[in-house]
Amino acid sequence: MKSIAGKPRQPLADKILKRMQKEINRDIIDLSAVRAGRKHASDLQQTIATEGDLAILPAAHAAYTWVQNQLSIMAGQLLAFDMLHRHRDIMERSEELYVPEGPPVSPLTRSYHSCWAVHDVGVGLNRETLGTIAIAINRKFGAHSTFIELAGKITESRYSVYQIIGSADALITMKDLFSGREFSARNASGYDGKAGEVWYTRVLAPNLLEPDVHVVFNTPYIMYQTSAEGWQRYFERVTAGASTNKRENHFHQHMKYGPEPYYWPEYIFQSYVNHTEGCIRAKGLPDIPESLPHHEKYQRSRDW
Repeated sequence: MKSIAGKPRQPLADKILKRMQKEINRDIIDLSAVRAGRKHASDLQQTIATEGDLAILPAAHAAYTWVQNQLSIMAGQLLAFDMLHRHRDIMERSEELYVPEGPPVSPLTRSYHSCWAVHDVGVGLNRETLGTIAIAINRKFGAHSTFIELAGKITESRYSVYQIIGSADALITMKDLFSGREFSARNASGYDGKAGEVWYTRVLAPNLLEPDVHVVFNTPYIMYQTSAEGWQRYFERVTAGASTNKRENHFHQHMKYGPEPYYWPEYIFQSYVNHTEGCIRAKGLPDIPESLPHHEKYQRSRDW
């Protein structure tokens, strides 16, 4: 749903901004809400990169990581608001279901879970995420335009599927398997991939620190015995009901939010094969349970 000005409406963000303004105008502070916000912020603080971590990252990646750190802390504080109980419930249940500490504890890395929880758990008709709400608040209170721009690029991003064309001088040439578009990217996990590999990962648009290079933001999941053609057939199945001019948007909605909130974390959990330094191997397609190694219907004898 669009507002009169043509921008997406944000009912949850509007409610929180009104509540914040009301609290600013009050003399009495709700200490229970403050404590709850601090607890969530403290929990998320344990998941963010340290200054030492940022120092060894490529500059463009480091800038995005710093912004994501701030958004994660803000998201934890936002969860103290009662109107965000659906976000909170989904996050808490996902922590219990998937224990996102990365291999060997869990196929879900902490960075994957943080990005998913902040940017891909969309609630309501307008798919408001903790990220879009945090950006609305920062915009309202005059945050720097560069912060707003980088935050916007992160929250608009999603996981998708790419094929590796090749790599040279720490730059990877990748092809988007849905659109066919090729681009250069840098992967800070230390794994540059091999030509022909298929990756499931989150790629961010270039920023001013490296204007022509995309950023592979989370540790890539490398497809094992699951072909590019198999994924393209999957894309055809999930966009089958969409008209030609709406197919891209339908695809984006599916890859970002899934048919239900746990769709993509569950896929990662079910598809895990093994891991090595800088990458995690996965197998199968989300809508074919027989292809997923940790599904009860898994069939070993067939490649996908």
